[in-house]
Amino acid sequence: MAKTTKPVTAIIAALFPKSEKALSEALGTEQFNAFAEDAQEVQDRLDAQAEGNQAVANDLATANATLKETQDKLTASETALEKANGDLTAANKLATEAQAKAGQWDAYQASLKGTNMGSDTSNGKEKPAPVSTMSDKDQKILEDKNRLAAKYPGLMAGLHTVADEE
Repeated sequence: MAKTTKPVTAIIAALFPKSEKALSEALGTEQFNAFAEDAQEVQDRLDAQAEGNQAVANDLATANATLKETQDKLTASETALEKANGDLTAANKLATEAQAKAGQWDAYQASLKGTNMGSDTSNGKEKPAPVSTMSDKDQKILEDKNRLAAKYPGLMAGLHTVADEE
């Protein structure tokens, strides 16, 4: 750090005009040199104190910046925590609603047992084709008849086959 602009000797000279000359005349050379050394020592102490004060001020500024950064992070964390708590509350509400609907569905399924609808375990899937008791020959005849009936509806009106009897 730079020394202060006014050293102690300049301050003394300002307080006591022409004091350096008066001091040098009143004091002997050794005494004046001792006084000048003491004044320089005081000036050096003031300079060291100013440097120490500046170091403390820099440390304080650094600590304040770190504190501000930490406070900002804490605020961001608190905001994120509030959002997470809100999301958790919403998820818990949805889970509760889903459990209630699952209970209603189970009750509905239980009420269907013993009815024709209750015995359907296909869950809406396509049901398998019924097993035919006709012979392959009769099955072929029926398929041909249905194909011709679709193609020529007027001609097939009076046709009677073995498959029709079953």
